[in-house]
Amino acid sequence: MSRDYPPQDKPRPVSEHLEELIARLRVCIIAVLITSLICFLLPSTFLPPIEGYDALISGNSSDGLLTKILPLPTRGNSLVIYILNRIRLDIVTSTKFYLERIFGIEHVEIDLKPLKVYDAIVLILEASILMGLIVSSPVIAYEVYKFIAPALYPHEKRFLTSFTLAFVAFFLGGVVYAYKVIAPLTLSVFLWMNSWLGLEPVFWVRDFYEFTIMLLIFIGALFTLPVVIVLAAYFKVFNPRVLRKYWRYFIVAVFTLAAIITPDPTPISMTLVSIPFLTLYIIATFVGELVYKRSSKDSK
Repeated sequence: MSRDYPPQDKPRPVSEHLEELIARLRVCIIAVLITSLICFLLPSTFLPPIEGYDALISGNSSDGLLTKILPLPTRGNSLVIYILNRIRLDIVTSTKFYLERIFGIEHVEIDLKPLKVYDAIVLILEASILMGLIVSSPVIAYEVYKFIAPALYPHEKRFLTSFTLAFVAFFLGGVVYAYKVIAPLTLSVFLWMNSWLGLEPVFWVRDFYEFTIMLLIFIGALFTLPVVIVLAAYFKVFNPRVLRKYWRYFIVAVFTLAAIITPDPTPISMTLVSIPFLTLYIIATFVGELVYKRSSKDSK
């Protein structure tokens, strides 16, 4: 059955679509570059000092090298440096908490080292671009919406708006949960394994941040699973009843994956990782079925 085109979607040559696409991509790139530069140059003097950072730095004399490369946030050098130091303090503090409470390992000093002379500037540039992407994301979303809007009906535009808001909310929820629980918990497991061989917790500074950021993005993407399933159900890509049919296999898969990610001797970390995904699975199943039924009725 052929699809009727919305009245505002006037047929245009392919060349016009390409020109519009290039123009909107240009706007997105300029927005990312400008916001990245602002994040790189903007002083952090308007933000409160990070409590506990001085103690973290002074806790290990060999850690002073990083202090010289990434100056303290209280000096107001850069918003990017402030964020990097904030991440470092939060992750290290939470990791020490899990090491003490779950594994009984106390007084651990986690040391970050640069392996190359340009590690600091590369790290700051990468963080600036990432922050630029985050800050300019509304502009990017607007340009994407304006490009596809002529091909959408009013009810599809409303659904797209709801989908976008839900996607962002679930993604941010996943990032926060990974930042507070999964990232430090995973690092604590790795440090616990390192203790088997008597290895000192010394990490490459870029590896530490890149691992943390990629883990946050990965868990955030996993948390959007219900939204993606609802979208697929709305367009009837598949029937969400399949999720209910195979729920036993999903539970086994989640707990198996959690056990691999957090192979500690207690079930605490495995439970902390598994419960959110099981909750998301239940939400995706029931909401997906409701949307699928409503979409089926509307198409009749």
